Amino acid sequence: MARVAIRRPELLQPVNRNQPWYSFLFTGVLCALASFTLVQNDWQTSEGRWPLILFFMGLSAAAEILYIELPGGKGRVSASFGTNLGAALVLEPHEAALVAAGGILIANLIERLAVDVIAFNTSQLWLTAFAAALVWKALWPAEALLPIEPQEVLGVMLRLLVVGLVYYVINLTLVSLSMRLAYGVRLREMVAKSVLWGIPSHVTVGTLGFLIAVLYLNIGIWGVLLLWVPLLLARYAFRQYVAIRAAHLETIQALALALDAKDPYTLGHSERVAEYAEEVGRQMNLPESEIELLRYAGILHDIGKIGISDAVLNKVGKLTDAEFRLIQSHTTIGARVVKPMGVLRGVSQVIRHHHERYDGRGYPDGLKGEEIPLAARILAVADAFDAMTSDRVYRAGLAVDEAVEELIRNKGTQFDPRVVDVFVEKVLPRKVELTRQAAARRQDHEAREPRGDQVWRTFAAGDGE
Repeated sequence: MARVAIRRPELLQPVNRNQPWYSFLFTGVLCALASFTLVQNDWQTSEGRWPLILFFMGLSAAAEILYIELPGGKGRVSASFGTNLGAALVLEPHEAALVAAGGILIANLIERLAVDVIAFNTSQLWLTAFAAALVWKALWPAEALLPIEPQEVLGVMLRLLVVGLVYYVINLTLVSLSMRLAYGVRLREMVAKSVLWGIPSHVTVGTLGFLIAVLYLNIGIWGVLLLWVPLLLARYAFRQYVAIRAAHLETIQALALALDAKDPYTLGHSERVAEYAEEVGRQMNLPESEIELLRYAGILHDIGKIGISDAVLNKVGKLTDAEFRLIQSHTTIGARVVKPMGVLRGVSQVIRHHHERYDGRGYPDGLKGEEIPLAARILAVADAFDAMTSDRVYRAGLAVDEAVEELIRNKGTQFDPRVVDVFVEKVLPRKVELTRQAAARRQDHEAREPRGDQVWRTFAAGDGE
């Protein structure tokens, strides 16, 4: 895992000077620690091993360059963690550190990242690989991998798990702290995303590191190269899976755009509802999978309105009973629209029930209290708040304070009291603060040389993301 920036046509990106000074200090401390471990080792012990070190370094760089982007901006996966771990199992700690740092350095230079980002990535991976190799050397000498007796397999795997965990925790901690200091990314949010996507990836790729070490000790370099044949095939298959999932996400966006084109007064409403719902889910410490469901449900919660005539949707006067029932049917229509899409089956139930009331007087099924899915209860609050504060053809939007009073007044009747409390006490204040910070950054940005095309991203899975 590493900090990455979108590449630019220049040789390297300029340093982002809008970061706080302590972000640069943190990077400087890591560089100093890496330099200390560098000079403390006797490199004469590596004489004759430089071809092997460069071989592993080249594999690490290639694995980092051949990453796979995850859909939805959730990060990227590479096999560099496996390569670095394999090097840590067969090389000395300072040699394994050089492999990891050199691999990420080559990849970052090719991606043309900013100097401070390259310095951070290189130093933190040096320290991560160095620590992991030290732990492995203390637990299990490399020569013990050749050969492995059947009764020793469990012990080796347990030690490997410890080393992989050390590598993962140090890497995640350093990257999360850096993103927190530089860009204010919440540690809990980043760790949650990293654990969801990172642990399965690291378990899989960590096994690859063990195989690399065993093949090298038993066969040599050619054994490691042969392992890359099925690895490249697996990469191709995974890319196909990612492409299919990305197509699903594009379908979601297309459905939302179709609704916006039909009803211009809802333009942006679905996106705002999704953002509110996501934040409530995070504040309630929901699993990342449920937060993702909230995101999709928020975007698509009104998709059923594509089956309702414009004359009814945009009617200025009072609706007849028949017209009101038609409007209410958008929940069941929307659920039917998305249900055939396997990836959205859970979203279908949230869409169906997002107009249920906590007291059981909602629609379409009259569910009450805990009978209503939690995601639907969250969506109900987010939807109601944005609807109240948005202008409509038949009325002007309420002020934020007035909308908050309505939410509080309807706690326990229309809305889940716990969800309202989280929304009012945690989500809205955070949104106000983020809006203030964004305005301050824009003012500061305009006072400096504009660099609007420099965008930073956080990747949460794989080793060099």
